Amino acid sequence: SDLYKVIEERLASPEKNSYTNKLLKGGDNLILKKIGEETAEFIMACKDNNSESISNEAADLIFHLQVGLAHHGVNWRDVLEVLANRRNAPRRE
Repeated sequence: SDLYKVIEERLASPEKNSYTNKLLKGGDNLILKKIGEETAEFIMACKDNNSESISNEAADLIFHLQVGLAHHGVNWRDVLEVLANRRNAPRRE
């Protein structure tokens, strides 16, 4: 995605005052904390059945997940490929 490309660019060429670079500099402790916070906020938005909040929190969660992936050198395309392969996998019972 374009977002993941921007995250990779920030990783390769940090920019001053970039939130993405703040997360990457904070490493796993900060990135995983944010993923946990955004997950909880997404869950609460779903519980409240607020479609605007659900969309916003899902976007925040996906962004932070992509930062975590980039931090660990895992490409977003690899995640999309896993999902595509699962679509064609035998069904679990």
